[in-house]
Amino acid sequence: STFIKNIYDERCFLFKNDINQAKKAFNEQINIAINLSDELSSKIRRGMKYNAERCLFNGGGVALGYRINKDNQFEIDPDTAPIVRMIFEMYADGKTITEISEYLNSNGYRTSTGKKFNKNSFHTMLTNKRYLGYYIHGTQEVKDGIPQIIPDELFEKVAEKMKVNKRIIERRKKALASSDKPSFMTADYASENYMVNFDTLRRGTGEGDRKSTRLNSSH
Repeated sequence: STFIKNIYDERCFLFKNDINQAKKAFNEQINIAINLSDELSSKIRRGMKYNAERCLFNGGGVALGYRINKDNQFEIDPDTAPIVRMIFEMYADGKTITEISEYLNSNGYRTSTGKKFNKNSFHTMLTNKRYLGYYIHGTQEVKDGIPQIIPDELFEKVAEKMKVNKRIIERRKKALASSDKPSFMTADYASENYMVNFDTLRRGTGEGDRKSTRLNSSH
């Protein structure tokens, strides 16, 4: 690195008549820098462990619907939490990802980073256990570690719908890929715009009309 090179150049200049002395001085400075770096890393790890044990904010992005208070605790953001609930409810009601995205953007809603929603904005959100009240840091998960935004029943309904939709989308993509006939519907169009009609699906029997319908009604 530039820092190490500067140390080396400086020591060589000071001990230009004694290369061994210069190397020794250089190594001493490097050891000091390494020790300082290790000490700083250790302090950071201790701080993060302290925060995690108390379910405090540990840096990084904050999921839409939450904010961090002056005590470094997660709390529900009254301005953005309703957006999260709306997204879960719309998906559970059968709205497509495209429809949800278009509705949010056209009404001025934005992501946690202030950007417009797109089809990639929702998978992480709809599977984020933080909305069930889990504090998550690395592999650590603490139930009721932060305030819950989405009720268990709604979260589970969305999760079930996502699983079924994923299977249907995969079958549709395979059918499109293996078909010799030209089709106006691409795999991306299929995955973005079609959802399962649960009213026509008999759960647990594998029977019934398993059709996918486009939902054009607005929220």
